[in-house]
Amino acid sequence: MTTYLVNQSIVLVGIFNPLFFDRYFFIKNQIVVEENINEHTFSVAELSQLMTTHFHLVAHPNQIIITPFDPQNRLKVGIDQVAIKLVDALPESKITASGINFLWFRDVDDTDLSSVTKESFFSENNLIQKKYFDSDDCHFGFYSSRNIKNCRLKLDVKPVIKDQNRKHSIQYQFNFHRDYPNPDENNSEIISVIKNYSDFWNESKKMINLD
Repeated sequence: MTTYLVNQSIVLVGIFNPLFFDRYFFIKNQIVVEENINEHTFSVAELSQLMTTHFHLVAHPNQIIITPFDPQNRLKVGIDQVAIKLVDALPESKITASGINFLWFRDVDDTDLSSVTKESFFSENNLIQKKYFDSDDCHFGFYSSRNIKNCRLKLDVKPVIKDQNRKHSIQYQFNFHRDYPNPDENNSEIISVIKNYSDFWNESKKMINLD
């Protein structure tokens, strides 16, 4: 079975003015150089979008989402450094939560989906599974959470149909979440979480046995 990273992102939740995040904000704060900004960059009242050669940033009134164009290469893209510079450049912090996210797919032969997911995720000790989902047509997944590096990791695993050809994969969705109850204080707490980005990437990779 082939396993690969489909998407990664950093999400900042809070109160934002999208018009504040125009191209000159990113150039002035050395988040991106002007020649790397493409023509699809714009800023309006409800939405600002920054499109560069390496990453995509969207600012909504209640969240900012940063994603790379090449999710496989986290070091080349460096969206953690983009997020750190962005947070550091904010005149005051209105960030109430952050999420560092990694989405992995593991391709599965459709004929093996029931047996593979049952072998991996079925539990004889789970009375609901044992009583109602112990047949050959059943598919399985799970949800788990734990604390890690001052964040709450939420892992959601389930079979999905990944494309128009209706091919199946097992989806592993990792969300390293942190709430900030005092958003008006300095940004050092937020930046310290973002600095764990590579550690979280490696943790997600390790959990699905890629190392």
